[in-house]
Amino acid sequence: MSTVSRYPHRDRLLQIVQAAGLKREGLVADAIFPRVQTPGANFEWIDWSGTDGKFENLREIDDKIGCYSTAKNIDPSVFEYKQGKVNDYALEMFLKECNLTACGELPFDIEAQKTEELVDRLLLNREIRAASNATNTSIYGTAIPYSSVTNSTNFEGARITGVDLSIGANDYLEFFMNIQDNNSTTGPRNVAVMNRRTINQLRRHPSFKSGGCAIPPIEAPEVVANLMGVDRVAIADAYYNVSAAAGTTDLVKVLDNKILMLRNAPLTGTDGIQRVFGFSAFQDGLNNMVYFDPKIGKDGSEVQKVSHDFTDIIADVKSATLIELA
Repeated sequence: MSTVSRYPHRDRLLQIVQAAGLKREGLVADAIFPRVQTPGANFEWIDWSGTDGKFENLREIDDKIGCYSTAKNIDPSVFEYKQGKVNDYALEMFLKECNLTACGELPFDIEAQKTEELVDRLLLNREIRAASNATNTSIYGTAIPYSSVTNSTNFEGARITGVDLSIGANDYLEFFMNIQDNNSTTGPRNVAVMNRRTINQLRRHPSFKSGGCAIPPIEAPEVVANLMGVDRVAIADAYYNVSAAAGTTDLVKVLDNKILMLRNAPLTGTDGIQRVFGFSAFQDGLNNMVYFDPKIGKDGSEVQKVSHDFTDIIADVKSATLIELA
């Protein structure tokens, strides 16, 4: 047992925790809220919304100086800082006993298996929170029916409803191009987030076909990203059970019937304000703790707690467009 990073842990299991958290295919929380490490549990971030007029002095500043003149001062009050604190999320499980009714001699490492299960459950919960927060309709503007969308619709922080991908006559390629064009303040979105069912609908839609042929599935993420004008398409593959009844299963797919187009990298807009949809603040990231609990079993047992402090912050909803499918 060692004590590194302020937590009593087992090195072998900590390595499994951190390696498992580096990349999980089919999870999109990091695409929506990129991770930003903070120096402590408390942090400050700049509100880029600019809706209160405090950024007016940043626009069209006269910054010309002569050889012997001094630079012009800028009133620091134009910046509005918000304070935040990272939240902790954790699950724990006893280490020794296996999860099966009759174990016998098992061909796998019980401790490693349980460690990976804890990480998977934590990351799935984070996925659900991230998708729910980013698609919360209350943060977007008044819903705009697809039938009312025009070439001049402002898509900054907009919520577009009734997009029916089963209607072949609709030109959705032009629709996505309009979203990228009509963001005069925040600039184009660089990421589109959707689940696999949605990208399969897009690759087969007539407006996305080339020469009458559907986009091959293996090429779909790259080709659809190019056609939508984004750098990448992040595909959400996670399912979760929404049934509250014990022993029953009602699986729901993350981001079902939704497409989220957003900017997840800072960009200075035409109003001189640097904007990004959001970020995930963290101090420690994924961690684990192993301790002995005398109350478990006959003689007590070692328990492992796996935790993370990824805390999602929405900085500027105008840097996103929420599309709800019919």
